[in-house]
Amino acid sequence: EALQESRTTLKRLAEFSQEQQEVLAKRQEQLQQVHDHLFENSKSMLAAQEAFEAKQASMFVALDKLFALHNAMLLESRVIKAFFIYFLSIFVIYMFTSTKQT
Repeated sequence: EALQESRTTLKRLAEFSQEQQEVLAKRQEQLQQVHDHLFENSKSMLAAQEAFEAKQASMFVALDKLFALHNAMLLESRVIKAFFIYFLSIFVIYMFTSTKQT
């Protein structure tokens, strides 16, 4: 009887270990699937981040060009104003000095 009981217990332990191995294999497979999913998501996030960085870099280049254009317009405006003021000053000086004294 003791031999029969130990065989039964051993058989139950073997079945239990087989079930646990199957559960472990399923969990490992699920874990691998989750890992693969996370890896794919990480790759897509990295690609999106690289695209964002490229767009940001092109936007900064466009802003630099815009600032250069703005500075050129300001310089041109200052040159026109200076030319007008000097021309007007010379004209006023000429008018005062060209009249005959009475």
